[in-house]
Amino acid sequence: MCTSNKFKSNREQVLEQGVWAVQYAKSKGYEVEFFAEDAGRADLAFLAQMVQAVIEAGADVVNIPDTTGYCLPHLYGKRINYLFENVKVSARQLFLFTATMIWVLLQLIQ
Repeated sequence: MCTSNKFKSNREQVLEQGVWAVQYAKSKGYEVEFFAEDAGRADLAFLAQMVQAVIEAGADVVNIPDTTGYCLPHLYGKRINYLFENVKVSARQLFLFTATMIWVLLQLIQ
């Protein structure tokens, strides 16, 4: 979510570009995975807005990577919890989210 430095853009433009990219890929028949780059440091309200927008645009999978390794596990968990509470998802999306989190927990245990 490096809007000003990497993309030389503002939040509104990045949001529009993300939605456009998802819609374009879906219109070509592709399954779409959207990556919210640098989500570990992103403003949470904007991150939730971006995630909601790309889900509504048709993204099949939304990844929330801590690209830079900025977050400690408990802080990253708080970010995911914020998204869980502030982004409306379908039952299928919730299932995939839950399955992914269970996999992460199993990896931490080993």
